Amino acid sequence: MAKKLRDLLNVDLQIVQGQVHNWIDRYFPEFFTVFKSWEGKAALHLLKLEALPDELVRYTDVELLEYLREAVKRSIGIKKIQALKEAANRSIGIRQGAMMAKMELRALIQKYELIQAKFEELDHTLDTLLQDIPGVD
Repeated sequence: MAKKLRDLLNVDLQIVQGQVHNWIDRYFPEFFTVFKSWEGKAALHLLKLEALPDELVRYTDVELLEYLREAVKRSIGIKKIQALKEAANRSIGIRQGAMMAKMELRALIQKYELIQAKFEELDHTLDTLLQDIPGVD
């Protein structure tokens, strides 16, 4: 049963990962010149800002650093912020339909976080079940 559930979650996770990657490719393809992955804490938190490239450049470096410090203990440096803003400034991403693009991104990130929470719940449940079996440490 647990393996079946993990397999289902993995399929859902792969779909959402692909959808987020597709979103970034359409709206901010230069994002990956600054971040290797969108799933890192800092990159994911920046995506949650829901700022398209032309909006991102309007934030000051300090505002972006403070925003990142809300979620990331070891924040990225000012050089990374500047590189991100430079990438946003030269972005060739789609600019039309900003409101729907943000809504799509919000929904995808919520799905991603829900799936991650379900993985954690499954792991916790399995750990609890294993503790109840005599002789298993």
